[in-house]
Amino acid sequence: MRRKDRFSLGAITKELNSACGVNVCSIRSLLEKNGLLQIREANQQVKDAPEDAERAFSLLLEWIESYERDDDVLAFRKLREFVSLRPDSVQGRLFLAYSACNIYEMNTFRKEYKTLADENFREALKLAPQSPTVHAGYGFFLMKTKRYEEALEKLNKSRELAPENYINLAYLIRTLTELNPEEAENICRNCIHKNPGNDRFRSELSLVLEKREKYQEAFQAAQKSIDLFPDQYYWLWLAQARALIGLGKIEEAGNFYRRILLQEPERYSFWYHYCKFLIENQPQNKSEAAWALDRAESLYKPEEGPRYKDLCELREKLDQIRKQDKK
Repeated sequence: MRRKDRFSLGAITKELNSACGVNVCSIRSLLEKNGLLQIREANQQVKDAPEDAERAFSLLLEWIESYERDDDVLAFRKLREFVSLRPDSVQGRLFLAYSACNIYEMNTFRKEYKTLADENFREALKLAPQSPTVHAGYGFFLMKTKRYEEALEKLNKSRELAPENYINLAYLIRTLTELNPEEAENICRNCIHKNPGNDRFRSELSLVLEKREKYQEAFQAAQKSIDLFPDQYYWLWLAQARALIGLGKIEEAGNFYRRILLQEPERYSFWYHYCKFLIENQPQNKSEAAWALDRAESLYKPEEGPRYKDLCELREKLDQIRKQDKK
């Protein structure tokens, strides 16, 4: 799986699908449901396949290959053609929606992909109104596009249909963090109690506590998650740095960022966040901020999180600081 921010649209595609039962491993089921693969008889001959079955099958294989190569645009094209052949495929609609999400997330000026994602989620919902997978996927999309009230409706429906699905619960907590942080914290703590071995809920708790301005608890919750699940450290470090800023420990936060960079010097998102920290909290260190920004630009990887537009905005802020110093 791509090394994207764990809650980005790209990063959760496979995780959501796996948790809800729609993944590459279910391609056989997808093919069978849409007349693309017939169960072979003893003589190993495929019978009664639709005329376009070969083309549809090829499109699915080409999509998988494109996805594995991180070619989002080509993957989208293959899925779109597949859906034109199988418009009643729920999985096809979902994957097409996710593919459009990936492209929109990295190129937010391409509003047409946002529209296409919304349209295909809606079509999938019409085809499978009782599917927790569809409600959860659409709810996640709505949450990421800041349509929180609509997201809450879809995620509550998914929770009703699949109460113990931990991915849906995580999305529900994230949405409630924006709408009702207190309720989000209560649900999160209850989930941790029931699922002490699930890192997602401990990670979410750190974000909820940060939202509630409980910065010391947020720092400790992130550390607890890192101790238990060290492979998730990289984005939790950023949560800890933000908690230190919230506590007013600016110098400590700066040192924290520098320690992060010593351990992960090639991660674009860390350089971006360090530059952002300097501009917002230590504008007198503009030379170091410029150096950090240069590093971020040289390492830029859209799949890691902050978009190129965000880098440009940091550059503009840095230029403004320089102009003010010259006055």
